[in-house]
Amino acid sequence: MTNENQEQEDINLVEYLNSDTVDNFIEKDIKIILLYMEDSTASRFQEEQLRGLLENYEGKFSLGLLNVLENQSFAIRNNIISFPTTLYFKDGELMSSESGVQSGIENSLMGIL
Repeated sequence: MTNENQEQEDINLVEYLNSDTVDNFIEKDIKIILLYMEDSTASRFQEEQLRGLLENYEGKFSLGLLNVLENQSFAIRNNIISFPTTLYFKDGELMSSESGVQSGIENSLMGIL
């Protein structure tokens, strides 16, 4: 597969979310949502780790990215106060959450696959 094809495949598995689209996104299958801050080094690092898992697990989950500064209502509704925060959903149910940069995100994913 060429890099261009791989990038297109990653785009299909990564969705930029907002407060209006997040509920539909998590409704089915395994979804991971990263609540991030735009200029945060920690958020960028966590996103890179999650994108790496997309490659390793070939379509087993989708990744949603939610900018908390633009979508504060979601963070408030879910009592999220630390960023980045990674949320793991399976068929609409929150299975796990982690605050801050996590080195063991693969273990969290394995727990719901």
